[in-house]
Amino acid sequence: MATINSISFNFFNSHACRATIGPLAKSLNIPVYGEAIASSIPAIANIIRGMIANELKIFFCLEIDGAVRHNRKIFGINARILHGGKVSTRTLSMMEITDKQTAQNLKNTIEEVLKSYSTDVTHVYACTADNGKNVQKCGQELNKSQQVALNSIEHEQASDDENDDEEDDNECHTGEIDEMLEAVENIVLSGNESCIATLKCAAHTINLVVNDAVDKECDILKKVRKIVKACRKVGYKPFFEIEKVPLPKIDVETRWGSLYEMINSLHSRKAFFEDIGPKFEELHVTADDWTYIEEFTAAFEPLFVLTKALQANDLILGDVFKLLKICQLKLSKIPAANRFSESLKQALQGRAIRMMDNDAFRAALLFDQRWCFIDSPYVSMDERLKVIEHMLKVANILKTFKKKSSIQQQSELPECLAATKSSDDDFETMLEEECQRASTSKLNPSEIDLKVKLLDLIY
Repeated sequence: MATINSISFNFFNSHACRATIGPLAKSLNIPVYGEAIASSIPAIANIIRGMIANELKIFFCLEIDGAVRHNRKIFGINARILHGGKVSTRTLSMMEITDKQTAQNLKNTIEEVLKSYSTDVTHVYACTADNGKNVQKCGQELNKSQQVALNSIEHEQASDDENDDEEDDNECHTGEIDEMLEAVENIVLSGNESCIATLKCAAHTINLVVNDAVDKECDILKKVRKIVKACRKVGYKPFFEIEKVPLPKIDVETRWGSLYEMINSLHSRKAFFEDIGPKFEELHVTADDWTYIEEFTAAFEPLFVLTKALQANDLILGDVFKLLKICQLKLSKIPAANRFSESLKQALQGRAIRMMDNDAFRAALLFDQRWCFIDSPYVSMDERLKVIEHMLKVANILKTFKKKSSIQQQSELPECLAATKSSDDDFETMLEEECQRASTSKLNPSEIDLKVKLLDLIY
């Protein structure tokens, strides 16, 4: 009640709480009062911290983000893991930052938090952050730290091997990782290489697409804001109450999708404002204004829906790619006469390409049978080769983990990676056309076998 529902500790000292919960707590000999509950939280937190630490033994992905609340800079760190065959999120830290949020300071903070969970940067597979230069560079700094740590581990293991003179040179390799590495005869990686990929937050990227396509300071938008604010005057309140019409929403600079919500809330009350507008000048919306509003809502609705969908907790990158494709399909149906149509398409295309240009995203598509198949137009041959090299780096790091400690590999394929088929006929048609236009080379049996072995390695 206190930590999840944000109920004050003083509630447990209230007469109502003591009258209802008190007798039950007394019979069970459980102290239920504010001071006792507050004093028990650190111990419970340590137990939970230990449980999370046990889940961070192999690879996990980081999510980092910052916010400002009442002039306090808050920095959050989450870990995304596979737990029971499903994607789960664990909050590692929510802390106030007093130093400058430079890439180096953020990297040091992340490493300190990881240390508190008995893990380190060598276990980080990818880092998701917004498009800010400091956090994107922070991901690069984490990658450098991972390389330094791997070099140190490799040096220690090399020293141990030199001291072990009685080791049998013909000893057979065992385990899934060793079998996979032996199967790759034509690709050799010397030493361990870092593999952290910095992913750009998809929802934040879509917000930037909106900023690219619309001028938020145009005269019509300024007028709409004035009308929405004027609706809150006391003199107009009776009109909204009589007609039972909710007040239109006001956009907030830091809230994604709020500009669309403001315009759409006005658009959905068009009949009301057409009736009241001629009577009150500051609530009057002209015909040209309505044209702008209608074009805006039609063009930006697909992006608003996409932004909401991208905030789901259990999304994998293959799902993100699917949602982007669906949004592009919807945008393609917007009439060319719409003033936002072309700019939105170009902005989304450019931002999406840059967002997906990293090894982690390419690897996710390669192992997702919805997007990677023979003659697939979504993963080119060059991209597949890059992914194989990337996954070999991951395999070497996993091998390092195995040498350090005995780790039980998860072999169950997550349900979220199972092939799915959309019920949207238009979406299926678009994908079929893209596949028909593709002219990529077919994978030979050895490459298919390599893909299967790599898939076995990861899952």
